[in-house]
Amino acid sequence: MKAMFTWIVERAEKLQVRVLDAASSGHILHARELLARYTTDFIGACGFGLQTDSLNDENSAFRQLGAKMFVPTAM
Repeated sequence: MKAMFTWIVERAEKLQVRVLDAASSGHILHARELLARYTTDFIGACGFGLQTDSLNDENSAFRQLGAKMFVPTAM
């Protein structure tokens, strides 16, 4: 956990910038999607050592793969 702290802080700062930019420009943010992107960035960095940049890139490949996991399929 101690080694991951810097990654957590970096992602949290990016999240803060994203929220403040949206608030100042009047854009509406969807909390569930925004936090899913934050989580994707965090897991990508800590778990896989990847810079996924899901907070800024709406078409992030890593985020798209993560979203597919939650789509119900017929068995």
